[in-house]
Amino acid sequence: YPFLVGIIAGLTVAISAAGVGLASLFSNFDELRMAAQFAGAFYIVYLALKIASSPVAADRSDSIKNDPKFRDGFVLNILNVKAYAVFLAVYSVFLGYVVTGMVCIVVATFVDTAWLWFGGAIRHLFAEPRSARLLRVFFAALMVVSVGMVLIR
Repeated sequence: YPFLVGIIAGLTVAISAAGVGLASLFSNFDELRMAAQFAGAFYIVYLALKIASSPVAADRSDSIKNDPKFRDGFVLNILNVKAYAVFLAVYSVFLGYVVTGMVCIVVATFVDTAWLWFGGAIRHLFAEPRSARLLRVFFAALMVVSVGMVLIR
């Protein structure tokens, strides 16, 4: 589960950074927010291309080397401007940054674990190489469309 650990580590950094004011910088300096948003968008497009173009493994031992790594989950959340905005909003409503941050990390851990479990549950859909390729391209296209929709707004 290195990807899950990377996601949680990245969220922990985002929560901590929001707690010390990085989210305030994003809300007060539009150029900084836009730069971080574009960096995040480019990284998500990079991940989408990686997903769409990764080889379809004949067996599980071949696919392990293509699984998302700690770095992928970590960078994904470090560059997630929406996470900083959400945590700034959460911190502005609730008192106690440390407790609020810890609650957010616990909730994120449960939600992300369930999401990865669901991915494991549908893994059989990726067993057939042709369907695996179609699903990967479909999910990658959804990622790119999602990024495009956010950037258009």
